[in-house]
Amino acid sequence: MLASLTACNSTYEKPKMAVGNIKQTHLLTTYQPFKAYFEQFSLTTEQIAKVKAWPNNISFAVYFGTWCPDSQREVPKLLKALTVNRQLHADLIALDMHKSDPNNLAKKANIKFTATFVVLKAGKEIGRVVERPKNNLIDDIDAIIQSNSASIAVDG
Repeated sequence: MLASLTACNSTYEKPKMAVGNIKQTHLLTTYQPFKAYFEQFSLTTEQIAKVKAWPNNISFAVYFGTWCPDSQREVPKLLKALTVNRQLHADLIALDMHKSDPNNLAKKANIKFTATFVVLKAGKEIGRVVERPKNNLIDDIDAIIQSNSASIAVDG
């Protein structure tokens, strides 16, 4: 019995905590909770329409922890949304438990909680969703984008 337990332990190795910039493919293939949430999540017809309407100059800086349950739940939702509008891009920055990364990006962005989704328009921050969305991640991001678009679309 002990031999079989030892064999089980030696065949499964929990992945190390990611820290720093990480590619989506690596995140989804290495960290099972992210993969599971990505596969389970589906956008509503209304959310798909919203994401398709997001301007191409929108991008995201996503600060998260591979160890963080909020990150494991929310980050895959944005990644799934980006499959609907492939013109959009997200930089994924994995943080350690002290909310830091090797390039000090989290410090520069004043990140206090994971996950933090920084919404950028033409490279400038227009808003962020921190830790837990008020409604849901897609609708909260859409509200940020719409409120920013409304303030720019003034009488010609």
